[in-house]
Amino acid sequence: MTSSDFGATPLAQIGQAEIDSAAIALKPNAGPVTRNRQIYTPLVVVITHAAKRGWTDFRRIERTRRPKGRTDWFRPDQAENIIDAAAPHFRPLVVFLLGTGARVSEAVYLEWRDVNLAERRVWFTDTKNGQARGAPLNDRVFVELAKLPHRDGAVFRRPSWTRGGKMEHVPYERRCDGGGPIKTAWIGALKRAGLADKVTYIGRHDGKKKIRWKPRYRPHDCRHTWATWFYAANRDVAALMALGSWKSERMVFRYTHVNPDHLAAAINRLPWAKSVQSAKVLQK
Repeated sequence: MTSSDFGATPLAQIGQAEIDSAAIALKPNAGPVTRNRQIYTPLVVVITHAAKRGWTDFRRIERTRRPKGRTDWFRPDQAENIIDAAAPHFRPLVVFLLGTGARVSEAVYLEWRDVNLAERRVWFTDTKNGQARGAPLNDRVFVELAKLPHRDGAVFRRPSWTRGGKMEHVPYERRCDGGGPIKTAWIGALKRAGLADKVTYIGRHDGKKKIRWKPRYRPHDCRHTWATWFYAANRDVAALMALGSWKSERMVFRYTHVNPDHLAAAINRLPWAKSVQSAKVLQK
């Protein structure tokens, strides 16, 4: 976004309505998160800076609302299908995500210097909340890492062709385009696993109908899956918070409600829980 987007409009005349219109015009297909990051936040910073220096009046600008956080997770059979359908170079990364609960960026940019195979542990130093943490490696993750052919630099790599026509495996590039560096490999794995849908859309330039594959799950859902499985097996909120590096119990409680099977006994003890009718149904 540049100054030309608002023409010669004085800063004092740029308010909520003008910014909303600019956000839609500049990012017509973007979601709330992208619009907030690329449109609203920079403008709020400019307006606040000007107001502090008396160049304009301070005014509150409301950002677009973010959608409620999703907590999608895989059943074990779905996870196995994704692992089996993943490309060979991508499979160890999927197993790592499901087995450690790492965020995608933490896993993709993991370095071997932060991996200790002898002690079956990894150390995440570049985390979202800035809090470094360690994570133990279960048997399956340990085996996948041990099979990797290299022991220095980036742990996970992608295939790439050199100018000389030679195939090499190179580190993932750091990207922030929504979907990250594993977007293509992820869509391919879910497509082959039967967890992606065909979507028809109109090409912007040629006006022709085109088809793309839309995955039903996101790479981040591997983290949701790990947390859901962990709590179902251990019922330990404190351990889940520590291992997953969540600072708020509110963020963890969403995983405690997904598998409420441990509450079945308490529900059945309610005065009206037992029914003669249910006994008759079971006898049929």
